[in-house]
Amino acid sequence: MDVETTGLDFDAECIIELAAARFENGEPVAEFQAFLPPTKALTSISSLLTGLREEDLRTAPPAAETLRAFLDFAGDLPLVAHNAEFDSLFLRRTLEREGLPQLTGPWLDSLLLARAAWPAWESHRLDSLAQRLDILREAEHRALPDARRAGRVFLAAQRFLLASVSPDGLNSLARLAEDLPGWKEVFPFADESAAKIPLAKPVENIEPAAVVATVATVPIEAAETSKMAEALLEKRWMAWESSPQEDEFLLGLQAAAMAASKGVRVLLCVPDIVPWNNLRKHVWPRLNAELRGTLKLTALAEPQGYLCRRRLAAILKNPGNSLPTEERALALPLAAWADRTPSSFIADCRGFSPDRNRLLWSRVCCDAYDEDPEAQAARAEAESADIILITYAALFSHLKLEGALLPACDTVILAGAHRLIEMARRGFGREVTFFRLNPILRLLRQSREKDTGLWPLLERRREKMGFTEEEWTGLAQSWFESEKQFQKFFQKMGKQAMRRRAPGENRIRYTEPVALAFGTNPEPVLLALKEQETFLQRCQENLARLGPTDSMDPLNQTDPVGEVRRILSRLRAFRLDFEKLCDARDSGEVYWLEDFSNPHKAALRSTPLDLRADFGLPLQSSFDGGLLLSPAMMLAGDGGWFFLRLLGLSGKADEVDEAGEGGETDPEDAPVAVYERPAVSPPRFLLAPFVPAVASMESAAAFAHFLFESAAPFSEKGVYVLFTSPGPLRAVYQALRALLPAGAPVWAQHVDGGKDTLSKLFASARGGWILASEGMEGLYDADGRSPALAVVARMPLPSMREPWWEAQGENLRTKGRNLRYDLWHPAAALRLKRELAPLRRHEADAAKEDKESREGLKMVWLLDARASGEGLGAYAARSLGCEPQTAADLAALQAATRAVLF
Repeated sequence: MDVETTGLDFDAECIIELAAARFENGEPVAEFQAFLPPTKALTSISSLLTGLREEDLRTAPPAAETLRAFLDFAGDLPLVAHNAEFDSLFLRRTLEREGLPQLTGPWLDSLLLARAAWPAWESHRLDSLAQRLDILREAEHRALPDARRAGRVFLAAQRFLLASVSPDGLNSLARLAEDLPGWKEVFPFADESAAKIPLAKPVENIEPAAVVATVATVPIEAAETSKMAEALLEKRWMAWESSPQEDEFLLGLQAAAMAASKGVRVLLCVPDIVPWNNLRKHVWPRLNAELRGTLKLTALAEPQGYLCRRRLAAILKNPGNSLPTEERALALPLAAWADRTPSSFIADCRGFSPDRNRLLWSRVCCDAYDEDPEAQAARAEAESADIILITYAALFSHLKLEGALLPACDTVILAGAHRLIEMARRGFGREVTFFRLNPILRLLRQSREKDTGLWPLLERRREKMGFTEEEWTGLAQSWFESEKQFQKFFQKMGKQAMRRRAPGENRIRYTEPVALAFGTNPEPVLLALKEQETFLQRCQENLARLGPTDSMDPLNQTDPVGEVRRILSRLRAFRLDFEKLCDARDSGEVYWLEDFSNPHKAALRSTPLDLRADFGLPLQSSFDGGLLLSPAMMLAGDGGWFFLRLLGLSGKADEVDEAGEGGETDPEDAPVAVYERPAVSPPRFLLAPFVPAVASMESAAAFAHFLFESAAPFSEKGVYVLFTSPGPLRAVYQALRALLPAGAPVWAQHVDGGKDTLSKLFASARGGWILASEGMEGLYDADGRSPALAVVARMPLPSMREPWWEAQGENLRTKGRNLRYDLWHPAAALRLKRELAPLRRHEADAAKEDKESREGLKMVWLLDARASGEGLGAYAARSLGCEPQTAADLAALQAATRAVLF
């Protein structure tokens, strides 16, 4: 079955179409389709995606009548939907609203089953799956065709799993599914599987390794890549600004390959798992074959990115006693993947996400490279590699542990370096939150409720380990009460924070111990954690003395010594971080409480004030040379060193020299040279100081009116409006929609979808409005043009409520530095350049006359009255390579823009 809705919000949106197909023996035999009258107006994106219009729904019968017919059609049969949680919740809410009974049949998810069947496939969206499985696509985003496709995908995935999983693996899946409503019929035990395979059309030759499209070989471009490789070979440090239209990750891999071919081992770092996966799976196989044949690339996951197969096997032997019911369905893709692949990289399993399934992952992950044989093998393989590919998180772990995780490398390439500041702050900081403590506690708490597992094993050996019954009961009770104690601590602290917060503030910086800052005493929590550490330490030592015969669990061969050591290690790390964050005495750290209104989400955090000691110095001491690569990292003029200075890589002295004045190293002597590619055809940059900034929801309506009057004539060329936060963006969007004609192409980030969705919507139109609060990559219309006009609704100054920037400002003031010109201006210009870079053109791109040539950004409006008075607008313009001009009024603004765009 499938539903079409007016939006994604369960509380505010409604179902407008409901459809289902009843399958028997693998084929649809009956169908149901009906419209429901909408309770709100359709948006342009709803009409665009579904093809439905208001007039299509006007004749729809009352919702209750349609829903009763659907209840009769479905009966108590199992219901299959793609991402069933979405459809089931919408349908449940609608039935409740109409006063009707709920469906009695179990819900099954074709998305979950497809993730289990084909975990290596990059996408498990229904469209992608149907295309790869050669399932007919009858209509775009309509309920009945999608219901048919979901059914066929479900049956294809089931049939493939029953045919490809080993008998032991199939029995593991059957044990996981045994108590899950409906899933027991999907995964029979191995000796029953032959009778359970549906009579659907067979799906031939579908391998878990995925169907890879035929693509052209990516050559090594000699011009720019050779310059990068030369810098690496000469063991130099260089910050390299690529063209906005270039893929800096591909450039980094090409430079790494060229340098590695000369005998230099290169560590290639990327921000997150998305480019990491893309480079190793898709780009590397396409690289110049002759060069690639002489090199070896190894991709290493983060330290916590490996699956511990021993733990997973123990859980799968008896999941009913070791996994809560809600985690068993989530374990299905993991169990199927582990049965059919030797890999332990969890990133290789696209069907399982550690972020989506934190608690389950905490049970089966490795804690370090040296804990699991598979992880050890990965590190050993890296020792013989020419190029080692990792994420920033792995690099930070490597630097924090003084180079303990990775083999020695000569040089490093940091691709996507404009994200370094943000991620280094996160990587070198500390965090204490309920979601970090809860998985530690649940490792023992859940097993205590059952007859098998680690806790009962320890309890049966209580006397041998030297614990009295009274002592054991008291310690156990303390352990299982810790979660409530921790929640009460955050709840009390949150109440105090709510009293002293500024309007709209959800994070509060503190510079003294939390007992003084919030009137909340952490000692009871710390004492309980220390008692539990002592308890686990005694268990570990006494079990080790018992020997393997007395300590090993005969039911599932669990090694209690190793499991207790693992829990103890996590608990001690948590307690030390908690103690440090509650103390807050390190002047080099910035401390704050975040999301304090909810004790489950509340977090104590810290980050280094100066990243030099944590990032810059270890980086330069660990590698002989390196390349920082980004399309939007350096700033023109005096601010060009701002980015590197924050990271401790600029060579500029922040401290006062012997003469009593601030000294600056000559750029020629700086450890990192700067290579800036000259940008040509820069956009015109117009300041409009007569327009108030969008500072609040109240000013949003007035700003929307100004946008409508000023920018509407240019919407056919594409208008990109950049905000600094989602709140004003939504308010302006709603006001602007009311002013524009019905069906006008206008889309907003956080309203109509994420960056990828907005890019697709813009590509389907000719012109239109895009409202966003972060940079949009790949934003091109049907003719290959990016928006010609960019409107900056508010200059992105760093928020002084953000703890790290606040502390940076105080640090500069104590040194007698100018906060505005040393912090505000370069920080704002850096973000502006980063957000607008994907829309700009480089000279090489402009000179192309082939079909790939694309028109870029031609005009920028800075609508912020502060920008002119503070000189900020001129500074921001120079960072984009532009000469700023000021428009005196609306007529001048429009006239100058019309001259450029038409």
